[in-house]
Amino acid sequence: MSPSVQLVCGPGGAGASTVAARLAAAVADAGRPVTLLALDPYDGATAHLDDPRVRTVAADLDLPADGGMPDLLSALGLPGDLLDDFRATSTAAQLRLLWSVPTEAGGEHVVVVDAGHAGPELARLVRTLPRTLRRLTPLGGGLLRSRRPLVAAAIGDRWPGAAITDALGQAADRAAAVRRSLCGPTGGAVIVGDVDDPKTTRHAVGVALSGVRVRHTAVGSGAPDVAALLAPGEQVIDIQARGDGYLWRMPLPLNDFRQLRLRLVDDALELSALGHRTVVDLPTALRRCHPSGAQLRDGMLEVAFDPSRQQGAGS
Repeated sequence: MSPSVQLVCGPGGAGASTVAARLAAAVADAGRPVTLLALDPYDGATAHLDDPRVRTVAADLDLPADGGMPDLLSALGLPGDLLDDFRATSTAAQLRLLWSVPTEAGGEHVVVVDAGHAGPELARLVRTLPRTLRRLTPLGGGLLRSRRPLVAAAIGDRWPGAAITDALGQAADRAAAVRRSLCGPTGGAVIVGDVDDPKTTRHAVGVALSGVRVRHTAVGSGAPDVAALLAPGEQVIDIQARGDGYLWRMPLPLNDFRQLRLRLVDDALELSALGHRTVVDLPTALRRCHPSGAQLRDGMLEVAFDPSRQQGAGS
């Protein structure tokens, strides 16, 4: 069973780091093993909590640039947009932080992540990283020889194809484990800020777009009730049979459907709202269908999929 990951975030200056530190201490008070992660090593929650019961890890803010990676991917016959999921974030620091999540810990373990104002970015990376790593996997196979034979001939036996495939596979498995911990029944997000402030709403929407349950909105610096916060819930993304088709459902704290944009991208659904964007993988059954309608009702986004209008059937 995966650990429970609780993402604590909010607009700048709302007090997310204080809430994250107090939440980690409250989890320890409840007798649960806890790890506290922070994106900001200087002013984040880990810099202000001195509790031997809490394991702390802070990200490294010395970030390398992506340099000529898009050109390199293109030369290898891979789409340059593979880096798009990374470029919108402080990727190196966030990846190091995510790799610090103890995915091998049991279900009793709680991981509190102080994401500050970067909560939507981090949630988006958690959602899209397994997909991105799967798209990179052909680097280790025969793709180079089939798409760029001259490059493959020049590299020869020096191309570590099998090693790359293994490393990418292990990374994809770990990224999927982190996603289960945050987006699963016991994971979620605490949004810190005034519930009537549009900035808080925008932050909550950005996190929810990535399929992360917004469990609590904290006002001030107090920590939410630990027992209620960690109580298991239903799957965030729910798929129900409806007639001959399916209904794909996800909570989304939007009041106006006009603020939302949906687009089918290959085998995934791209969601955009209030300046945030994410891509959510669709299960196999829905990949054989086509979206036939969508509605936002009582904070729940519902997308209908019709198997009679299959993709590529001219519709």
